[in-house]
Amino acid sequence: MDDGSQLLRALNVLMLKILDNADRTSSFSVLINLLRPLDPSRWPAPASNESLVIRNQKFSDLVVKCLIKLTKVSYIFKLDGCLIA
Repeated sequence: MDDGSQLLRALNVLMLKILDNADRTSSFSVLINLLRPLDPSRWPAPASNESLVIRNQKFSDLVVKCLIKLTKVSYIFKLDGCLIA
């Protein structure tokens, strides 16, 4: 496994741990705010074959995946009776 995929795997695990342990309401609020279009000046220069629109779409896709994960985790906890989110 190359260093790039190990880094991505570590970041994914870290994000899951954050979502599992963070305040649910705050997490939803932050993630929903991240779905707004970002100012192009906040992004580093795009790679030659990647437009800003594609980069924004990829970022939005990742945020939506986090929202889905957070929703599933909240629903499972509610069903188990361990936590009402």
